[in-house]
Amino acid sequence: MEKVHVICLNSKNELNTRLKNLVEAAGGVMQIDPLEAQVLIYEEAGKGMLELMGIVPGMLQKEWPSVTYNRVYLLDDQEVSSTDPQVLVAAMEDLAELMYPGYFVFGNEGRTWTAFGV
Repeated sequence: MEKVHVICLNSKNELNTRLKNLVEAAGGVMQIDPLEAQVLIYEEAGKGMLELMGIVPGMLQKEWPSVTYNRVYLLDDQEVSSTDPQVLVAAMEDLAELMYPGYFVFGNEGRTWTAFGV
């Protein structure tokens, strides 16, 4: 499969590198510019999907490819600093599921991550 270009941002639209290693392990390539990313993931320590739902709409730019193609996702606060293999595998499954819809289906949409319809 082709690698997916991904950018992760926090609730201030700042680059979030917390997921870099997991994104790359799941088949993604981290980007630093939203104009270069096919997938946009909003994730921040201490903020859940519901809180992000109220923040994200005003931060999206229509010229971003991820917004144009409706590939914006909200990820629940992940324990990415954990050393527990089960926690890391679960987070990597979430990322694979949202980066490669149709190829990976682990059933976590709506529980640990959600697609954000624009």
